[in-house]
Formats: sequence, C-alpha cells, structure tokens
Amino acid sequence: MNLFNLSDVGMEFGERILFQNVSFTIGETDKIGLIGGNGTGKTTLFKILLGQMQATSGEVFQNKQTSIGYLEQHTNLTSDKTVLEEVLSVYDDVMAIEEELSEIARKIEEKRGDLSALTERQHKLTERYQARDGYTYKSRAKSSLLGLGFSEAELLVPFSQLSGGQKTRVSLCKLLLSGANLLLLDEPTNHLDLAAVEWLENFLRDYRGAFCVISHDRYFLDKIANRIFALEYRKITVYEGNYSRYLTQKAEREKSVLRHYENTQREIKRLEGVVRQQRQWNREKNIKTAESKLKAIARLEEGLEAPESEAPSIHFKLSAKPGGGQDVLILDNVSMGFAEKHLFSGANLTVRKGNKMFLLGANGCGKTTLFKLITGVFEPTGGMIRLGANIAVGSEVVLVILCHIGKLCVRLVCRNRDILIDLVVSGNYGYIGIRRIYLNNVHNLSACSVSIVKYDLGLNCSSGNKNVIFFRDYIVIAVSTKLITIINHIVICPILN
Repeated sequence: MNLFNLSDVGMEFGERILFQNVSFTIGETDKIGLIGGNGTGKTTLFKILLGQMQATSGEVFQNKQTSIGYLEQHTNLTSDKTVLEEVLSVYDDVMAIEEELSEIARKIEEKRGDLSALTERQHKLTERYQARDGYTYKSRAKSSLLGLGFSEAELLVPFSQLSGGQKTRVSLCKLLLSGANLLLLDEPTNHLDLAAVEWLENFLRDYRGAFCVISHDRYFLDKIANRIFALEYRKITVYEGNYSRYLTQKAEREKSVLRHYENTQREIKRLEGVVRQQRQWNREKNIKTAESKLKAIARLEEGLEAPESEAPSIHFKLSAKPGGGQDVLILDNVSMGFAEKHLFSGANLTVRKGNKMFLLGANGCGKTTLFKLITGVFEPTGGMIRLGANIAVGSEVVLVILCHIGKLCVRLVCRNRDILIDLVVSGNYGYIGIRRIYLNNVHNLSACSVSIVKYDLGLNCSSGNKNVIFFRDYIVIAVSTKLITIINHIVICPILN
C-alpha cells in the first residue's frame, strides 16, 4: 500500500523555482532519508505532504489510511505539565479507557445497573485497551524518555522549564509513541547526544511504519534508511539502499550520464559535418539528406541530459599568525557548577601544539560551559585555566532565533559579538519585503538604536522606546511595525563571546 503518491510536483516562490517535476511514492514500510543542501526545499516538501502548503504544479495523492506524525526543527510546544505527563498525553484515549473500566468495575462490584450490558462494554473496552498497549504504555513512555537522554529526576520537571533542545526531544518522544504510520522527521538528531542517537537508530530500525527523515548525518542515514531521496538541481532522484549505497549509485549514474552525453555530442558533431558537406554539394538529393540529418540532430538534442555542474564549495582564506608555544592549554584541577547544579570537578588537561581533539559527553554535562571557561566568559569555581605563550583563542558560538508573528519573521543570529538581524514580511508565495542590519563587535548599542530605526529597519518607535537595549549579557529586541496585526514582540537571547 502506498501512503503518498506525488506526480510532477513543483514549487515556486515568485521567480525562484525551488523544485519541479518531482514524482515519487512512499510505501507503508519505506524508511527514507531526504537529503539536499540548505535551502533546496526539503522542509517545504514536508509542508506540502502535511497540507500546510500547496504545490504550484503537479498532484499530491494521500491514502485515506495515512496517519502523519511531524517533528519540526524548532518546537513551539507549550505546556504546564511535567515532562512525563506531557509525553503520557499521547495516551489520553488510553487513560480515558482506564477511567471508564474502573467505573464499570465499581458498578459491577456494587451490582448497579444492567450487569449484562456492563460486562459487554467492559469486554469491548478491554480489547481496545490491549490494542493500544494499555498494560505497557506508562513503561514505554518512561523508557523512551530515558533512551532520549532524560534522567529519572528530569521526568518530574515542568515542561516549561526545559531548554529548546530538551523540548524538541520531548516532542520527538511523543511523536515516536503517537501510533502514526508515517513519520516526517526534520533533523531529529540535532539535540541528541551519542547515546540518544543510538537509541533513536534502534527505534527507527524496528519501527513497523514508514518514515522520511531530513538529515545531514550520513552515518545515521546509513543505519536507518533503505531509500534515499536526493533533492538536487531542483529535482528529486530516488536511490534504493542506504547513504553509502546512494553514493555508489550516484557516482555510477554520473559516469553513465557523462559517457552518454559525450558520445551523443560526438554523434551530433559528426552529423553536423555531414549536413555541411551535403549543403556544399547543393543537389536535391543532398538537401534531403541534410534535412534528414538535421531532424536526427534535433531528436538527439531533445533527449540529451547534460551532466549537472558541481555545487559551489566553500573556500577559506586563512592568514598566518605568530607561532605559539608547545603548551597550548592547561587545565589544572578545574571545577565548575552553578547554584542549582554541579557540573564537573577535578578536570585536568594539557593540550599541546598540533593536537586535534573531540570533546564528547552527554547533554548537560558541561561541554559548552567548558568552552566558555576557556574563552573567559565564565570563571571556574575551582582550579586554574592557563593559555600558553602567544596563544589566541578562536571560538565561534552561533545562536539563531526564528520567531514568526503573523506574516512577520524575525531571524536573529549571534556569532561571537557580531549580530545579524533579518525582519522579513512574507506573502502567500514567498517574501515580499525584507530589512537587514549587521551589528559588528557589539558592546553597547543603545545609543545607536535611533539610527538603526531610521535608516535600516524602517520601524515606528514611540517616544522613549528603544528598539535595541543591552543590559548585562542579554540583548532585548522589541519589534513593532504597522505591516501586521500583531505589532509588538520581544526576542531575548544571550550575547555570546
């Protein structure tokens, strides 16, 4: 049974063609890896499958029995429940059956009502309860949360107190337990540590339904996918097998396309030579031969597939710096913690010139905090951190925040002390207006906020209201515009060093 069937689907935003002539099917047991560069339309394709966006061309057929579960990159879920209670909300229908069964049991015990009808209702509910894993759903929810990296204590933490990454993991857990027969997962490993990724790999390998995963992790795709949908050059090419098999098939296909293209070009050149020769002789028979060869050339060119050009690659220009000492970094019995949480203690490390290191550990164990200790953002609670002679630390911590308010999208990127702010007003088929500002080497910009309003953002600002205010380690951006109904919104994010 096919859950989805797409035929010649295309998507355009104004003059920009995202993809076109996309055709594929999704079977009930397909395990699909959807790959492609950033901005090629992977998430847009998901939204077309979900019915949140309409393709500009082609047809999308969804089976009536298709039940979709969708995980976004950034969750907007809010809840006043605990972590475990939020996940158990997937089983609201099961808990309702439990309550009704308990009520029926009390009535039977007290001999109230029609015992025959109560017994029949009890039997039907028990069958539904068993079909929905009623005897194991609590343990499944708990084990899934533990598998995704939550501790026993964190299961009782209010959901509202979780970080963005932890909320995404809770959403992923709910999705995996939802009973959908098609999962659409948009980069599900982003907020997972190694142990949680391994747990997710095992879950998806054993999953009985179908799923389509957007991911840039080739090792993850190797372990979970049996089909690869490559969104490249504005079209999708389907490959059978995992990511490694895709690389082999793609290389073979490109060689075949190139060989066919070169052979066809040689044949076209040969025929063009025949045409020139026949035209020189300029007899009726020769003219007919030339016309016949021109038709043959047209047929060859019509069916000719030219090799795709290589995607542009990133090039770095690095300048030389004065050489440092042999000892680059020394950690001597370093400890760190916050008022509510102790992170680590007794950390000893010597990094020498030429070392290339990975820092591994579970989520929340203090990896990013250690980087901030090294760069001087935080001070250790104990021990000493020392950089070697002539050592300059190069660190780049990037924070991206996306907020959608009506048709206004606020995109804020903090990269060290440089800030990029995009304000985008969108229409039905793409962006219709954009304001962008760059703030470099940020320390305190409250004095510059008026000029930002006047020359860059074009926003209306009431008397005494600042659009950009800095205090301590935080930036607050108050956005207001007459272009949308909701005119006020506040974005808060830490300034990273």
